[in-house]
Amino acid sequence: MKASCTYELQTPNRDLLALFSALQPRQLHVESVLAGYSSGRVFVDRVEPPTAAVLMAGEGCYVGATSPTVAFLGAINSLLPRDRYTAVFLPPNLPTQALDALADGLYMRRAVRWHGRLETPPRAIDDRTDGIAVRPVDAEVLESNLVGVGDLRETILWEWKTLSLFQEFGFGSIAVADGRIVARSTSDYVVGDSCEIGVWVDDDDRLRGLGTAVATEAARQAFSHGLREVGWHCWANNIGSLGVAANVGFKPTGRYEILFNHWAAENVENMAPDEYRAFALDYERRFAERRPRESGYPYVVAATAWALAGEPEKSQENLRAAIDLGWLRSISQLRGLWPELVASARAWENPAWRDLFLRLEPE
Repeated sequence: MKASCTYELQTPNRDLLALFSALQPRQLHVESVLAGYSSGRVFVDRVEPPTAAVLMAGEGCYVGATSPTVAFLGAINSLLPRDRYTAVFLPPNLPTQALDALADGLYMRRAVRWHGRLETPPRAIDDRTDGIAVRPVDAEVLESNLVGVGDLRETILWEWKTLSLFQEFGFGSIAVADGRIVARSTSDYVVGDSCEIGVWVDDDDRLRGLGTAVATEAARQAFSHGLREVGWHCWANNIGSLGVAANVGFKPTGRYEILFNHWAAENVENMAPDEYRAFALDYERRFAERRPRESGYPYVVAATAWALAGEPEKSQENLRAAIDLGWLRSISQLRGLWPELVASARAWENPAWRDLFLRLEPE
């Protein structure tokens, strides 16, 4: 028992799937955890029979049942991470009191996601002739010394419990140039006759059609495995991902809202400086009375938004607060939260940024 009205189940239970049926669109991540293919934790309001459930997996928190009690979601609130990127997927029309209990003391803002579906195999793409080879993700690739294979394995293990489960039930495609993986698309989840896929393209190799190439091949593999439906989720402002989905043939099923504790963009260029400024102002307004004392994470999120809004002084002010709190302690921790800043030579040359870095433990 984790709290007075919250119990953690130790084994996946597919019978719970009905509680998550109100989530729209379909969230295959939930089904993958309950089927035992993906890792996750499941909490219920009571052991037998549960009337509400919450599933936590990766960066997602999925709320099951149409009317979970305020007491249950208040208990779940204490389990939500304070120190990292978290998205909460909700059933529609959740009562305001229940939402307030779930998000109490947290910064949770509504953000918009896009979902599409593919129900027929896409046409094959002609072989590339510019030195880039598109290959399936098989045992040979996973055991190779290609540059980027470690990231490929890490991506797979973020969604699958083991590589062997992925190799048995999953699939994917990569683009290789000069011994390095420059694009990849793998099945995030495969349950029954459905799957979801995602795509990644190296920053230096975008706008070359590589995302479309690997996603097309991954989708074709899905249908060759006997699947009948391929799903695609992304942020509604992710122009690149939406373009790839359209090129492959995904049809939009709609947009949906989640609660999110970060600015909502997969790539920094998907939001304009004014949008980052509006986000940062709203973020600080909501924390005007109190910020979580145990975490400096909100300050780091605000710092990134102010920097992207073109206001480095306000960014530095927030980072300084995270350091003063004793939460932000080392360069390696900052690198994990904001790799672009730590890698920037211009930041290290700037006295204000350098003074902040010098207050942190070196790597």
